[in-house]
Amino acid sequence: MVAELKWDKGQVGEVHSHPHRQCDYIISGTFEAELNGEKRILKAGDCFYIEANVPHGLVSLEDGGVILDIFTPMRKDFLK
Repeated sequence: MVAELKWDKGQVGEVHSHPHRQCDYIISGTFEAELNGEKRILKAGDCFYIEANVPHGLVSLEDGGVILDIFTPMRKDFLK
């Protein structure tokens, strides 16, 4: 499953985990990512992979951020 998400400055994806594997690709913007307790800055062209059940979250550091979230298996909770 692929989802394109648009972010505003200061928008937060709270630290959470789920049984899905996830790969994120940063199309535009700058983000502070937290992955399993470690923080790093991501910018356009960067990507990161998250194993199932690993705590992770994001904070958008500028307006106009766009991320591709890629999940397997599909996240049915995104289809509401």
